[in-house]
Amino acid sequence: MNHLTKLFLVLNLLGLIMFPLYPALGQEDNEKVRSVVGVDYLPPAGWTINSEYGTEAKIDYDFDGTSFTSYEANVRIEKLKTTLGFNAVFNDKLVGEVDRYAGYVATKNMFFRYSQGKISGSADWTDDRATGMAPTFSFNHSVIAYEINYLFMDSVQSSYFGIGYTAMNIPIQIDTMIKQEGHGDSLYYGKPVYDPEYGVKAYYFKFGLDNLLGGMTAGNLPIGLDYFISSQTEVGAGEGTISAQAVMWAEELNPNRTFLDSKASVFYGHTDTTVGISWVPSYFKGQAVFALGYNLKLYAVNILGGYKKPGDTSELGYDTAFGMMRHGPQFKVYAAW
Repeated sequence: MNHLTKLFLVLNLLGLIMFPLYPALGQEDNEKVRSVVGVDYLPPAGWTINSEYGTEAKIDYDFDGTSFTSYEANVRIEKLKTTLGFNAVFNDKLVGEVDRYAGYVATKNMFFRYSQGKISGSADWTDDRATGMAPTFSFNHSVIAYEINYLFMDSVQSSYFGIGYTAMNIPIQIDTMIKQEGHGDSLYYGKPVYDPEYGVKAYYFKFGLDNLLGGMTAGNLPIGLDYFISSQTEVGAGEGTISAQAVMWAEELNPNRTFLDSKASVFYGHTDTTVGISWVPSYFKGQAVFALGYNLKLYAVNILGGYKKPGDTSELGYDTAFGMMRHGPQFKVYAAW
């Protein structure tokens, strides 16, 4: 288990302990229709990315997009107890290219959400290469997710929990593992390779809180300064699949050995949390809010059980892990009418 996965689990444990302590947001107002629009900005910040397990990293990532601008809009129809919303995130590296988007529908107690995004960029490989392995490669993969959540109160994205499904491809380092003649069950690292399109499909439990957007949607943010927390966490498991091309490369660099099953059960985790200070000016009569916080985002994918162990010297086992952490300031502005 890499250090980012350990950090992810510790933060989630703290979140589970604190989650019941969050105060409930206020009740809905009497307006028939209420609209909310918002913008938040993530400037360039610190990134930590690793894709190895117990060995030296041989892959150096350069992801597209180091800063992001997000646009949020929703409409609350009180008579129908329904909120319709849309969110779009643009990376600011080029000319505002869409990085991901999501649509959601919230009824009185349920919250349905679909999102689609991408993972794109390039990477350099610094170790031995098999036939066809380029020293630098590009990637551009989609990420999709479907969710059903239960709302604790009648406002979208306040406090909620639910279940979801996600599918994605990520570039990853594959650390091969071998046994040697005369060394019993001792394991050794073989020659690593990269997989530019490692596939992950996972089901997860989700819980979250957003007392800023939820408060604006319900129309009950207090005038003046206050704290805010916007958090969503996904914890689950699924299947990771190494591509056929990466299997061929691994067998070429580790001759006379056959790659084990390219599919493995994996842990999947994602958390995105911002905590900070909000300000609702009195001259806007509670219909606008400005907020500044600090954001922490974590992703983790690990093989459950540690690794795929080779049975004998003719088999090629492997281990792999992917962890990503981003942290830095975040600015938010919402307005309602």
